[in-house]
Amino acid sequence: EERLKNTGNRPIHTQHYYHNVLCFDADPIGHALSLSLPWNPIIHRITSNHGAFDGRVLRLFQETLGGTFYATIGGFSPESRENRLVVDGGCGSSLVIESDQSLEAFAIFANQNAFCPEGFIRLEIPPGQEKKWITTYTIIPAPKRPSGGSMP
Repeated sequence: EERLKNTGNRPIHTQHYYHNVLCFDADPIGHALSLSLPWNPIIHRITSNHGAFDGRVLRLFQETLGGTFYATIGGFSPESRENRLVVDGGCGSSLVIESDQSLEAFAIFANQNAFCPEGFIRLEIPPGQEKKWITTYTIIPAPKRPSGGSMP
């Protein structure tokens, strides 16, 4: 749970974003990784040709990302709290990111070392008030491999 209290005498009008820096098994970021969105993305800006959306899923093109990928994305409803993101690390593990707040903006940054999905929420806090929000991260581990014996 996060919170921000306005102890001043003027309202706070700001954006907060959850900055996620992800890597899986220390593997370089590349085509094995994907990001699934719960909404149909509308690309506002993209700075490279290293990846594209296939429906609601972002796929990177190179085995190891050469250079950087950055995109700003819309398509979500500002009133909706449907912002459950699933990052598949390509190693069998994945990460689910959920927030109890509506998104105002969304961006993705990636390079060969990190994948960074960033959700932005609006904070409007009157003087003397406090705003609380929750961002939940759930790791879904890779299935355990059987021990012993030989592989077929």
